[in-house]
Amino acid sequence: MLVLRAKLGVPAFAGEPPPKEPRVGRGPVSSTVERQRSKYAAWWMANFTPWDRDAPPDMSYKAWQAYRENLQRATFLTLEESAAQKAGRYIAHSRLFLIENVSEGFAVHEPTALMLSCHRMRSRTLWSDTNPAPKGPPGSRSDTDLAKECAKLLQELHDKAEKDRKKASKQDLLKSSLKAAE
Repeated sequence: MLVLRAKLGVPAFAGEPPPKEPRVGRGPVSSTVERQRSKYAAWWMANFTPWDRDAPPDMSYKAWQAYRENLQRATFLTLEESAAQKAGRYIAHSRLFLIENVSEGFAVHEPTALMLSCHRMRSRTLWSDTNPAPKGPPGSRSDTDLAKECAKLLQELHDKAEKDRKKASKQDLLKSSLKAAE
């Protein structure tokens, strides 16, 4: 049997970047935040929910939250699932992944990118006079600069962890590990 396989397309939006979700502190929600939420939900509902021209979706913030919660619920693995349930779970997972990437602007946390680069450096090829390195693109960093930056970052992480271990009680360590896991 032949099955068509395709990757999920990456959207390229024209115009302004996608709206960010309004942050709300404690207390009542102001009318300004309500308007921001409404604009935010309308953009996301229009672009990321399946809908029909004759029956457009509810564009409210609560409807957007409910849609995301339904997607999250649909991604849970069940013990006995049919092929259709499995396909639905994969679709929900890919939709959530796409929503997360677009909402974060396809950005990568700089220390994470640096740590991944350090990890890749472990298997690099060292160049010599007999085996010269190819010229990289303009503005690329040399291996020595990257290695120094990696070593500095690793030392900072080590120093911070050592400092936390020395001054903290077991209860403080538990609290900080729970906070880091959030």
